[in-house]
Amino acid sequence: DAEHAIRVAPRAAEMRYALGWVLLRAGFPEAAAFAARQGVTFDSPALAKGHYLLAQCHQAQGQPEAALTEYGRVLEVADEDADALRETAAILLARGPLVDAYQAIERALAADPDDPWIAALRVRVLARSGRRDETGALLAFGPLAAHDSSAGLAARAALQLEGGDPALAGRLLSEAVRLDPDAGLARSWHAEALRTAGEVIESEMESLRSRPGGRSLWRLEQMPPEAAEAARRAELSRVLALTLDLEKLAPIAAELRDRLR
Repeated sequence: DAEHAIRVAPRAAEMRYALGWVLLRAGFPEAAAFAARQGVTFDSPALAKGHYLLAQCHQAQGQPEAALTEYGRVLEVADEDADALRETAAILLARGPLVDAYQAIERALAADPDDPWIAALRVRVLARSGRRDETGALLAFGPLAAHDSSAGLAARAALQLEGGDPALAGRLLSEAVRLDPDAGLARSWHAEALRTAGEVIESEMESLRSRPGGRSLWRLEQMPPEAAEAARRAELSRVLALTLDLEKLAPIAAELRDRLR
């Protein structure tokens, strides 16, 4: 089974994290979390990577509080990790308090001022805190200036979600998702816009797709139960077979993590 295959893999934290990313992308967050936990038992320089993967697994399972805990552990090891700060800010923006979200965004921007998704989060937190006049410069220059980028569209939609036109926000976010189907933040905000428009079922489906590996989970949920189980077993067998070719596994997992950002 999945746990046995992970246990017998080489005892190297990096390889376990690599396998975990592939499993997560394929829609197996529980198996991915098991691989990550096996990895963090090693006192290795890659410890922050393991906690980041665990946080993503928790998000995939709809557990934001547990994800926050793991992102906090990443930041204990690497206090300027822009990915962990960005994801922390996104969760805090959704659940509060707003001041904590703002602080996380400011730290993330200091760590990576060129990340367009961090800039998009800053646009939204400024709009929510009544500082819309400060968003103009963010939208006109830097990573959000391109109107045809997924993050740029999401940032403009953020203004509409905060006291503007939710219908326009929905259209902008629909285009953002079309441009980048793996943009989890855009999908999350799109789910919010759909919910505001009363499209509850589609909102729930988009919320699932917004999670790490969520598009794979969503495809399985559309199948009849027996077909879904057969598909899960076939995909899990394919993914675990990658452990037989470890030289290929690490770059595949690195690419998948980048696509999940």
